[in-house]
Amino acid sequence: MVAGHHGTIVKNMGDGWIVTFSSAVDAVTCAMRLQDSMVLEGEIQLRTGVHLGDIVHEDEDVFGEGVNVAARLEALCKPGGVTISDAVYGVIDGTLRPAFDDAGEQTLKNIKRPVRVWTRGGITGAKMLKDRSGMEGFPRLVIRPVTTSSDTVEVRELADALTHDLATYLGSTRWLQSRVSTAEMAVGFELSANLRASGSRLRLQTRLKAPGSAEIWSAKHDGSLQDAFDWQDELASAIATQLVSKTLDFVLDEIKKKPESERSWEDFTILALQPSGADQEGLRDALQYVVQALEKRPDSSYPYELALTFWTSATSIGYLEVSEYYREATGEWLSRAREFGGMASSSRANLAFFNFVNTGDIVQARIEVEAFLRDLPFDLEALVFAGFLFNYIGEPEKALECFQKFDLFASHVALAVPVRNGMAGALIMLGRFEEALTHLERAIRLNPSYAAPYRWKACALVNLGRTEEAKAELAKHEKILPGVTIASLASNSYTGEVPAHRVFREGLRAAGMPEE
Repeated sequence: MVAGHHGTIVKNMGDGWIVTFSSAVDAVTCAMRLQDSMVLEGEIQLRTGVHLGDIVHEDEDVFGEGVNVAARLEALCKPGGVTISDAVYGVIDGTLRPAFDDAGEQTLKNIKRPVRVWTRGGITGAKMLKDRSGMEGFPRLVIRPVTTSSDTVEVRELADALTHDLATYLGSTRWLQSRVSTAEMAVGFELSANLRASGSRLRLQTRLKAPGSAEIWSAKHDGSLQDAFDWQDELASAIATQLVSKTLDFVLDEIKKKPESERSWEDFTILALQPSGADQEGLRDALQYVVQALEKRPDSSYPYELALTFWTSATSIGYLEVSEYYREATGEWLSRAREFGGMASSSRANLAFFNFVNTGDIVQARIEVEAFLRDLPFDLEALVFAGFLFNYIGEPEKALECFQKFDLFASHVALAVPVRNGMAGALIMLGRFEEALTHLERAIRLNPSYAAPYRWKACALVNLGRTEEAKAELAKHEKILPGVTIASLASNSYTGEVPAHRVFREGLRAAGMPEE
């Protein structure tokens, strides 16, 4: 976990560790995810203190007031929790801050000045996610720790970091039940990897075995120790993308061999998750499969949450034929998702979205979005819904933080296409049009039939003075989704009188979209 967040274990004291990071955000993220993992793994409880301050390196150890404050914060912490100083709280982003409560100024032993303290208790998002039930029938993946024969510290730490990153990326694929293990027999898929080093040259060999031990994918990835951090980040995402694709192809082939009457609810759920769900036909098919999954398993929250996700996407993009067909069912889907998913249900974010569209109450929307970010700061669906809701209430900076965190952990999953669009929308509201174009062009490459990026791209181009190109993008949008107007967009997805939204509307007008 530490290696995966670019940290260094300075000292093992038997019942504790001193760990340093170059980034306070990395330190807090590592602490929170470590504690969440401990909730899922067993009975041992840790306390964690995080401080941002100067330290002195001496004989492979660290000293100074920065270390002393962190130690005192650890002593204040509840078992299973994380305690941070105000210096740390001031630099973490809005996706992490809701998880911490203000514990006020504290006088710490042998520290001259009082320190304002923020705490996250031991009841964490992981405990809620642990309570999610009924997922046992989905495919399983055992991730073997990355091995290396190198005795170089940097290479061994890189192997640990790659193991962590692969577990993080693959753990974000909810239908694939993945776990790092050296002991258990692989009853499903198995991923193994070996890292070799020759001087500064690196090579990672990866292998994926299907149930029954047949190898279905292998690859070699070359890199350099000089660029180890960047290589690590890009490599884990690339491997996860390939592995999920190969695993999904294998599973879909097996599902399609079955008569429809013999398919399980897990089968229909996986069919719904095929990476084509951002265009109208893909969303229509996905909702049909989810409804079939619900008929097979009406007491699990996951299909209801997926149904709400697909319906919300269809509504916000403007696929009225799809959204109107299922509109009457959404009330029951929401109720069932909350009933069976409880506090671990990402549909809490959907509910906040629906409440805002119906009431326009920005204050209540902000309260609700921060509540589920507090409980589920690393849950992908929660981050996506939070990002779009922040865009809707006119807080694009916070939206961007949510989308960037999603992109950090899950750039390989199907939601990555609408997230690119949401990220671009936030950037456009902030006046960062060139950056927005980069994300929109990627979204279009990933799925040319997805309508929404074309209208945002038209808006960005107009604001860059490229009006003719903007009109060409609107023409492409019209072919995919005919008849869209400024008024119809406003009726399908909330665009109130928030200043940030006016940039979007005025851009579309200037690009030639009709008013009504």
